[in-house]
Amino acid sequence: MNHRHFIASFSYSSFLLFILKISYTSHFVATAFAISSTGGETTKKAVYLGIDVGTQGTKIVAYCPQEASIIATASRSYDVMPTEVTGRAEQDPSSTWMPAIEECLMEVGHTLQLEQQDDNAEPSSYRIKGIGVSGQQHGMVALDSQLEPLRPAKLWCDVEAVQEANDLKDYFHSQQGQGNLDFLTPSFTAPKILWMKRNEPELYDKAKWFILPHDYVILKLANLRRPITDAGDASGNGFFLAAKRENSPIIAQAIDQDSKGEQSGESNTSVLEKLPTILSPNQVTGILDDYYVQKLLPWTASGMKAANIKAIPVSVGSGDNMCSALGVGCVSPGQAVMSLGTSGTIFAVSKRPPSGTDPSSLAPFCDATGQYLPLACTISCTGVLTQVLKEWTDFSSHEEASKYAASVPIGCHGITFLPYLGGERTPNWPHATGAILGLTSSNFQYAKDPAVIYRACLEAITFLLANALEEFPNKNDIDTLLVVGGGAKNPFWQQMIADITNRKLIFPLETETAALGAAFQAGAAASGMAVEEYVKGQAQALKRSPDTVQPQNHKAYEEAAARFRQFGSNLFDKRI
Repeated sequence: MNHRHFIASFSYSSFLLFILKISYTSHFVATAFAISSTGGETTKKAVYLGIDVGTQGTKIVAYCPQEASIIATASRSYDVMPTEVTGRAEQDPSSTWMPAIEECLMEVGHTLQLEQQDDNAEPSSYRIKGIGVSGQQHGMVALDSQLEPLRPAKLWCDVEAVQEANDLKDYFHSQQGQGNLDFLTPSFTAPKILWMKRNEPELYDKAKWFILPHDYVILKLANLRRPITDAGDASGNGFFLAAKRENSPIIAQAIDQDSKGEQSGESNTSVLEKLPTILSPNQVTGILDDYYVQKLLPWTASGMKAANIKAIPVSVGSGDNMCSALGVGCVSPGQAVMSLGTSGTIFAVSKRPPSGTDPSSLAPFCDATGQYLPLACTISCTGVLTQVLKEWTDFSSHEEASKYAASVPIGCHGITFLPYLGGERTPNWPHATGAILGLTSSNFQYAKDPAVIYRACLEAITFLLANALEEFPNKNDIDTLLVVGGGAKNPFWQQMIADITNRKLIFPLETETAALGAAFQAGAAASGMAVEEYVKGQAQALKRSPDTVQPQNHKAYEEAAARFRQFGSNLFDKRI
C-alpha cells in the first residue's frame, strides 16, 4: 500500500501543518490544518521537546534552536517488573511509561512557565512547536483491537525467546531468504511474537497489533487510530529487511504457520498485517492529544485563551540508538559513536547496509535520516557494573569504586570476570552466564578485594565493546569515538576505553543524546526540513568537551583481552 507523505511548511505570518490522521479504514486520510499566528506569536521562541523512554526511566528535554541549548529537562525513574523467570524482562506500558511522561511534561511546562498565559501574568517567551519520541528498541507491545496492551511489554533485554529465534533463522534459511535476518537474536521483536504464540496462544489470538515501545508512546501522545513507526526502529524488529526497507514475508510466514505449543484457535490475519506502517524520517504523525496538552499547559483545562492554543505536531520518532546518533550529530559516514548505558552500543552511519549474511553480530539498522546505521549491541554494560557495585562491594558510588580500582594493576592479577549476568547479544550467547575465572594459589587472595572485582568487571565490559568494534567492516577508518551515556562521565573508564580500543575519544557535552536527537527530529518535521540537514544546522548545540583522551596502555591490556576472549569462547562458543 502506497501512502503520500505530508510535511509541514511555514511562512512568516502563518504555516500550514499537514498532519497525518489515521482513518478507521485501511487507508490513510490526510487532513490539513491552517493555523495562523496571532497575539505577538512572532516574539516567542520555538521549543521542541524530545522524549526518551528507556529501560530505567523516561527523560524529556526542551530544546530551543534560537538559543542553541536545552532550556529545561525532567526525568522519572522506574525498573523492570520483578520476576524469578530466567531471561524475562518486562514493563507495563500504561502504568510505567505513560505516567512517567505525564509527570515529566508537567515539570517541563512548569519550568518554562507555560502555565503563565493568562491576562494577569507575564507570558512565557517560549512556545512548544513540536515533540519527538525516542524509545528502547526491540520490545514487543501486543495491542488488542482497542489499542490497549494485552500483556506487559517484553523488553530488548528479555531473552526468553531463544528457541524461537533459532527456529525463525532455520526457517529463513530453508526458504533461501536473503537479507539481514541471518543474525536474528532473542532480543528482537519477531522471536518474542512467536514465543507469545506458543506460550500465550489465547492472548496471541486477541492481538491486533505488535508494535515497538516508541510506537506505543506515539500512538498515545497523538491519539492515533492505528500505530505507525519509522524505518530506524523497525529495522530492529526481526522482520525488517534494511536494504529493501520492508518487512520480510518469510519471517511472517514462519510465525503464521507455526504449530508448536498449545493452539487456541488460529487467526486468519497474518502477523505481517499486524505490524505498523513505516513512515519517512521527517514525517508528522499527528498532533499532541488534548489530554497531554493539559499536562504541559495546565491553563488550557479551564479554557482560557483557547483560541490561541497552537497544534503541537508529533514527529514519527525512532529507536534510542537512532535518536542518539542525531543527538551527537552523527549523520554522515565515517563517524562512530560508543554509548555506555544499561546496554553498550557502537554504531556508525553508512550509505549502504551491511550484508547481514556474514558471521558478524552487526545489526544492519536504518538510521533516522534515511541512511543506514550498522550497530553492535552488548547487553552487558553499566547495568552489570551497577549490580557488582551494589552486591559485591561496600563502595558508595562508582566514583569511589573507580578511585580504588585505579590502584589495581591492568589485568587484575590474572583474574578475569565474564559479565554475562543476563546472557549476551554480541556475541549471540543468550544462555551465557557470569563467571570469575583465572583463580590460582598466587592470586586467590585478591578475589576478595572489591576493587579488584570492580576493575575486572569494568575491563570485561570494555573488552566486550572493543571486540564488537572490530566487527565493523570499516574499523580501520574509525580512529575516533564519540563516547556518550552515563558511563562516559567516568575519567577512569574513559582512559581504559581509549587504551583498550587504541582510539582517541571525544565527548559531547550533552549527555541526554537520545532525547536531544528526538527534539532535533521534531524540529525537522515541524519545519519540513530533511532530518540530516536540520541536525547539521544545530552545530552550536552539538558542543564537545575540549578535552580528548589518547590511548597509552594498549599493549598492557592485550594479554588480559586475549584471556577474556579465550575463556568466553571455551565456555560458550567457538567464536568471539
